[in-house]
Amino acid sequence: RKAADADQTGQDAESAKSGGAATVLAGLVQLSAWLVIGASLHAWTKGMHVLQGKKLIEAAFHIIIGATVLLLWRWPGRHADSQVAALRWLLRHTLYRGCPDWYRPFAANVTAEYVERCIGAMLTFVGTNMLLQAVPVTWRVSSRLAPDWLRFLDLNRDGAITSREIVTCAYKVTLDIMNAVLCTYIGQMVLRLKDPKPKEINYFVPLNVRESEVGTRVIWKPFMRLIAMQRTLQGGRQTWAHLLDKILSVAVYIFVAAPWLHVIGLRLRAVLTVGGVASLA
Repeated sequence: RKAADADQTGQDAESAKSGGAATVLAGLVQLSAWLVIGASLHAWTKGMHVLQGKKLIEAAFHIIIGATVLLLWRWPGRHADSQVAALRWLLRHTLYRGCPDWYRPFAANVTAEYVERCIGAMLTFVGTNMLLQAVPVTWRVSSRLAPDWLRFLDLNRDGAITSREIVTCAYKVTLDIMNAVLCTYIGQMVLRLKDPKPKEINYFVPLNVRESEVGTRVIWKPFMRLIAMQRTLQGGRQTWAHLLDKILSVAVYIFVAAPWLHVIGLRLRAVLTVGGVASLA
C-alpha cells in the first residue's frame, strides 16, 4: 500500500510539473503574440496619420481591432494567469538567476506583476489610438465653436479643427500618459524590490550581511548587501545603507513625477527653479 501511495504521489507530482510546463509554454506564446500584435498596431496607427480618406469599412476595422485589443488583454482570467506564470519562470531563469534563493522568487513575482502591467498599458495605448483612427477624415469643425480649452487642437491655426489634428493631438497626449504610467509602474517596482516585506520573503532574517549573500553572483552582491544592511542599526545610528536607500527613493520619486509634470504641461527644470527661488526668498 505504501508503494502504491508513493507511486500515486510521484504521478501527481509529475502531472503537476507537466501542467506547470504547459501553462508556462502557453503564457510565453501569448506574450509573444501580444508583443507582435502591439508593435504591428503601433506602427499602423503612426502610419494612418498620413491617409487622406477613410471608408466606412476602414472605420469599422479600426473600431473592431481597437475594442478587441482592449477587451481581450485581460480576458479570460486563466490566460492572464498563464502570462504571469510565464513571466515568473522567464525572470527566475534569466535576470534573477544570480540572486539568492530567499530573494529570487520574490523578485520574479514582483517584476512579473509590473511587467504585465506595463504590457497592458502599452496595449491600452495602442487600442485607444486604433479607436481614434475611426474618426472620418472629412470631419471638421470651426475652432470658434469649440471651448477655449480645446482650441489647442487647431494645430495649424486655420480656424478649423480637423479629424487629422484630433488624431495627432490624441496620439501625443496618450503617448505622454503611457510614458508616465510606465514610469510609475517601474518606480513602484523598484521601491518594492529594494525593500521587501518580511512576509514576502518568508520571514528570512539574515544573521549578518554575509549570510544574505550566500548563493549570490557578483553582480547582485551589492544589492543584497544594501537590503541586509538597511534593516540593521549599528550603535543606534543609521548606516550608509540607510542614506543610500533614501537617495534611491528620492531618485525614484523624481523619476515618477517628471513625466506626469510633462503631461500637465510643466517641466521639471522649471519646477526645480521655482522651488529654488522660493527657498532663497
